[in-house]
Amino acid sequence: MWVTSSFSKGSFAIRPRTLGQVPAVLRRCSPKWRRLWRTWVCANGLGEPAQRLVFLGTPAEAQLVLARLAQATGQEPTAVAHPTPSLEPATLRVQRVPFQVVGVLAQPPSPQGRSKTLQPCPTHAYASDVLHVPVWTPERLSRDEAFLRFWEEELRPDLAITAAYGQILPERFLRVPRLGVLNIHPSLLPRYRGAAPVQRALLDGVDRTGVSIVRTVLELDAGPILCQEWVSVDEDIQAPELLRLLFELGTQLLIERILSRPELGQASSSAELDALLGGVQEQDHSQATYARKLEKHEGELSFGETALFVHNRVRALVEWPGVWTELIIGPHPARPSEPVRRQRLKVLRTRLARREAGAALGIHTVDLVGDAIRVTCDDGSQIDILELQLPGKRAQTARAFWNGLQGRAVERPREPYPTVTRVPVN
Repeated sequence: MWVTSSFSKGSFAIRPRTLGQVPAVLRRCSPKWRRLWRTWVCANGLGEPAQRLVFLGTPAEAQLVLARLAQATGQEPTAVAHPTPSLEPATLRVQRVPFQVVGVLAQPPSPQGRSKTLQPCPTHAYASDVLHVPVWTPERLSRDEAFLRFWEEELRPDLAITAAYGQILPERFLRVPRLGVLNIHPSLLPRYRGAAPVQRALLDGVDRTGVSIVRTVLELDAGPILCQEWVSVDEDIQAPELLRLLFELGTQLLIERILSRPELGQASSSAELDALLGGVQEQDHSQATYARKLEKHEGELSFGETALFVHNRVRALVEWPGVWTELIIGPHPARPSEPVRRQRLKVLRTRLARREAGAALGIHTVDLVGDAIRVTCDDGSQIDILELQLPGKRAQTARAFWNGLQGRAVERPREPYPTVTRVPVN
């Protein structure tokens, strides 16, 4: 387990030097004594002590959530630049919350690049380099006895927030935070529980999805829903873009509807928090669907399917495992003896050219139409390939790829007809 040793210096929004160590003692006391401490601090004009928050997340989307939380707690330096937000600027209001991020859990560093050197995940790098808070990266959280004991006896945060962390949280972990563990899940639960909710939703071609703030329980994504928000799904949006949009929206929901509530400090347990928030709903488990983990073989593209199916597959799997196919490249017009070859390529972006089916028997030729390579599927619907990538090359536009063919004819592979097995009639 890797640990970043830059520990935070206190737990107060306003931190008098002589009182900096008191909250560490109070974390072992009853809720009654913690309430008395807050009352005394406020009565003496020392400010409300910040509640302790631990964040759990791994990918770039989780790093974005952590950055928004750090802005709300006032911990992020003002000079830090972030990518342009997906939400409208008027929607992304920075509200102050009475919390302080005191630590981050992330997946362990993984080999990156051709040299396979260990690199921390985006959340790990941001927490240690920008926020300067401790980072823990247990290989298997449920089996890391040393960390769980530290979590129970020393860290003891008031609240934990998870966003695409990537590990199952054990019961010992869940019962420690006073206000519980909340999860930002990018789907309208109970639909699409599991590891790949956005990708599975795009594969299904949904026109509406959303984000849910749920309380984490032992069963996967089955806890009570604290709040939800839905969004329309553009037919051309891809999984990375939609993931970022939903996590931005989920973070804003979390801050505005939960963390910024003034009465939050009165809650001494997760049950009291739910009562204060109101509107907490149990999930209808009979309506639950599961978004299973993506597998590498799902990236193989077949034009024997409809254009809509192909388009949705590219949108969903473009980041991982990637979508690939083959085209058949004919000889150069000036060199007819040149052998025919099969060119493997990754498809990065597509557009529906014709959604409806039509007469397509024997149409396997591929043409450049405008800025796109147009392919006719077996049912007669048509798909435009806008961006692609050859093995070992950079991404390029369809026109750039077509210009490089220098007049060679292109076809898509012919899909074999299914074998018909004749069963003798007795």
